[in-house]
Amino acid sequence: MRACSTRARITSASFVNEYDFGNFKGDANMWMEKYFDGYLYLANWGSREIQLAIPAGLVTLKTAEKYCSSQAASSREKSGKLIFTFCSEEEPDEEWLEGEGRLSALLQIP
Repeated sequence: MRACSTRARITSASFVNEYDFGNFKGDANMWMEKYFDGYLYLANWGSREIQLAIPAGLVTLKTAEKYCSSQAASSREKSGKLIFTFCSEEEPDEEWLEGEGRLSALLQIP
């Protein structure tokens, strides 16, 4: 993980980095499959992406694909996880949205 960013705050449960110029050099999809249960990307021009993973046995991929099979909402199964991805490319109406702490609040939903 450190090879992808020298400035990131890395713990056993998170990888947090703010980019002012450039982008994340890792593969977010692979990291979700291998390391994490949540991923949040926010850009000041309106791009937003959230990925959330649950154990694959809770919902079948076939069921998930009935509701999440587009560019805005998709699902995939990998490494024993069912991973949901939600994307938006709309320009924000409000001021810049800070991402700090938002994903951890979502991951605590029972």
